[in-house]
Parts: sequence; structure tokens; C-alpha cells
Amino acid sequence: HYFLYLVKLKVHKLVLS
Repeated sequence: HYFLYLVKLKVHKLVLS
């Protein structure tokens, strides 16, 4: 799902921050 993909990217960014 495209939406899930976006959520994954957001979570990844938060984790990297």
C-alpha cells in the first residue's frame, strides 16, 4: 500500500533523527 509506505518513511525519519 502506498499509504503504508509513506508511514514507513515517516517512522524511519523519526528513528534516524
